[in-house]
Parts: sequence; C-alpha cells; structure tokens
Amino acid sequence: RLCLFSGMTEVLHDDFAQKFYIPLGDDEAVLGYTHVNDILDVHTIFVPAGQEKLEQELIKAVFDYAHKHRLKIIPTDERMAIFARENGYEDMLTTL
Repeated sequence: RLCLFSGMTEVLHDDFAQKFYIPLGDDEAVLGYTHVNDILDVHTIFVPAGQEKLEQELIKAVFDYAHKHRLKIIPTDERMAIFARENGYEDMLTTL
C-alpha cells in the first residue's frame, strides 16, 4: 500500500486491488483502474454524497502516480478527461 498526499488529503493506493482510495470511517472514496503494460484505464470513480471535493483529490493522485511511473491514462470515466484538459495533463491521455 502506498500513501500519497494530494493537497491536504491522504490518498492511499492499493496496486493489488488496482484502486486509489480515501478511507472515510465505514466508507471510502475510490478511484478504480485496470493496469495493463504502461497504461492505466480509469473506469470507476465513487465518492459518497457530501464528499464531492474528494473526487479531485483522487484524480490528482492518479495523475501524479502515472507521471512518476511514466504511464498513460485511458480516461474511460470522462471526469478524467475533463480534469486533464483543465489542468494541462492532456499529453498523459491515450486510447486503445
């Protein structure tokens, strides 16, 4: 398990389960992906109601991780593409 910090939020990474997550007591905010070769296919983002600000923290953490490990991202969840466009990460996106 890897601990990343995105802003002031602790984002955890479980590479076996292929997810980034933020524990929230009995719940969690989670970003799920599939890792194949040098590509992360981000297919799931779930944030409990009232915790929407955590969505951006999860997305930032996965882009930081991908950048550090020289990975590309398939933005199956469109929120990934929106974040990339708004934050200058478009060069990290790919398609199959």
